[in-house]
Amino acid sequence: MQERRSEAELVLNFKALYSQNKELDEHVNALQEQNARFRAENKKVKQHYKELYDSIKITRTKTIEMTTSLLTENENLKTQLKEKIKCITMDTVKPEFFAPETVREILEEARIEKPLDNVPTFTLNALRNC
Repeated sequence: MQERRSEAELVLNFKALYSQNKELDEHVNALQEQNARFRAENKKVKQHYKELYDSIKITRTKTIEMTTSLLTENENLKTQLKEKIKCITMDTVKPEFFAPETVREILEEARIEKPLDNVPTFTLNALRNC
């Protein structure tokens, strides 16, 4: 009788273990499916951030190029302005063509229209002291 009982217990234990094993397999399968979904989502997010990074990198390069170009243009304009100011100084201007008041007006207009740097202001101040 004891042999039958232990055989019956073994069968019950086997069925219980089989049931638990089946539940664990289902749980593992669900976790594997969830892991696959997370990997796919992670791959999409990585691709999105890579595209954003590349876009920022391109924009940064273009901004640096544009800034350099504008700074170069600014320096060229300053140089041109300085050359024009040198042409209009009291040493080279004949009084009968440009009176100091006329030169002051020209320099004042230049300072107001294109205040690139302080060259017109400096020259205007120098003329005021004449």
